[in-house]
Amino acid sequence: MQIIQKRHTNNTLLDTLAQLPPTALEKGSMDTLRKRARSKWYTQKITLHLFDIESELNKYYSSAYHCNNILKQKGKEIKGKYCNSRICNVCNRIRTAKLMNGYIKPLMELGDLEFTTLTLKNCKKQDLKATIEGMQKNRTLIFRKIREKLKIDFSGIVKIEVTYNPNDDSYHPHFHILSNQNTGSLIVDEWLKRYPSPIAEKWAQKVVPADHNSLKELFKYSTKFLVKDTKAKTLNIYVHALDTIMIALYKKRTFQTFGALKKIQINEDIEVEDLKTQIIEDIEEIENYKEWIYDYEGSDWYDSCHKPLTNYKPPDIEFQYFL
Repeated sequence: MQIIQKRHTNNTLLDTLAQLPPTALEKGSMDTLRKRARSKWYTQKITLHLFDIESELNKYYSSAYHCNNILKQKGKEIKGKYCNSRICNVCNRIRTAKLMNGYIKPLMELGDLEFTTLTLKNCKKQDLKATIEGMQKNRTLIFRKIREKLKIDFSGIVKIEVTYNPNDDSYHPHFHILSNQNTGSLIVDEWLKRYPSPIAEKWAQKVVPADHNSLKELFKYSTKFLVKDTKAKTLNIYVHALDTIMIALYKKRTFQTFGALKKIQINEDIEVEDLKTQIIEDIEEIENYKEWIYDYEGSDWYDSCHKPLTNYKPPDIEFQYFL
C-alpha cells in the first residue's frame, strides 16, 4: 500500500471513461458474443466445485453455472436468460457496464475526485460478517461527521470489496471510495480514530487522485474469484473461501452513493430493461427461430447441426481447486 498522498486531480484524466464497454442494450458484434462465451467459460470454471461443499447458496451457484445456456436467435437478434448472480462473469460484465454508464457522467460533474482505500487488519472466517457490519456502521458515522460537524457537502460512491489470503487463511474486507471536496484525508483521519493501530495502520490507507484506473477499480467485481499461482498459466480457486465471501456479501449492497449522487440510484441488479434483445450485426441472418445450446466441453453454443456460434477458444490456463 502507498502512504497517503494529496494533490489536485485533473478531470481530463477521466475523459477516457467516455469510452465505456458495450452493454446489453446496444448493438454488438460476433466479438461481443465471444466475450460472453469467455465470461461463461470462466464462470463455469469458478463455480464448478462450489457444488461439492453443500453450501447454503447452491441454488445461487447453479443459476450462475447455467446462465445463458440457451441463446435464441431470430433474424440477427440474439436473446439469452440471465441469472443475476454476483459470481457470474456474464452478468457481472452487464452490471459493470450498467453502473459505469449510469454514474460516470454525474461523477465527472462533481469536480476534482479522490480515490480513497480504507483497510483493516485481515480477519478470520468467523469474524468476517461482524467485521463488515462494523466497517459499514463506522463509515456511515464518518460521513455524517464530515457533513454535519465539519460542514462539508461532499458526494461520491463507496464500494466494499473482500479478498482472500490463502497464506494465512484470512479475509480482507476494505472500502474503495470516490469523493470530491478534498475529503480523502479527512475520511482516513476519522477511520484511524475508530480503528487505531494495530487494527488499521496509517501506511495501509491510500488517497490518490481519481483516474481511469481508479474508476475501473471502483466498478469491478466485489470479490477476487481467482488467485494467480507462481507457476505460469495457473489459477487457484479456494472454494470454501469463495463461498464464505459470497455468503458474507449475499443480498448486501456493495455500492452506495452519497451526497448529490444519492438522488441517482442505479440498481446493481440486472433488470428486464437491461436485457433487451441484442442485435449482432455480423451474424448470419435467419428467417426462422433458432436455438443455440451451450456445450461445456466445446465452450461455445451450438445449433442442431453442431455448428458453433462464436468459435471461441479458451486460453491455455490450468485451474487448481482447493477444497
